[in-house]
Amino acid sequence: MNRLRSLLFVPGDRPERFDKAADAGADAIVLDLEDAVLPEAKPAARQAVAAWLAASGRAAIVRVNSAGTPWFDDDLRAARGSRCRAVVLPKSEDPAVLERALPEPATAAQVGEAEPQRDSTGRRPEPVGSRTA
Repeated sequence: MNRLRSLLFVPGDRPERFDKAADAGADAIVLDLEDAVLPEAKPAARQAVAAWLAASGRAAIVRVNSAGTPWFDDDLRAARGSRCRAVVLPKSEDPAVLERALPEPATAAQVGEAEPQRDSTGRRPEPVGSRTA
């Protein structure tokens, strides 16, 4: 996969926006099944994303729901059975989630950057240069 400089997120429950987003000029579109979709709309959104990926002939990135939700496994199945070019795993701090999500053992290039680990107090480390003097 080429380096992506611009991503356009589209709510998964808004299939009427998928084509327009794909034509907008971003390096990739991310069809979002997580925060952009209300819980009661998630099954229909998943179906809309899978149907668009199958019918459009276009590839997209799919942002699935986190592993601690009842939608995670269904989201992964839908993404694997489509023209999904990558999966965004939100709130992934446990390497076991990556192992569960990938159909085969991961390489460093596939895994990319997971969310920062927490320190012994449960806090996330501050980004470099974020402290003020």
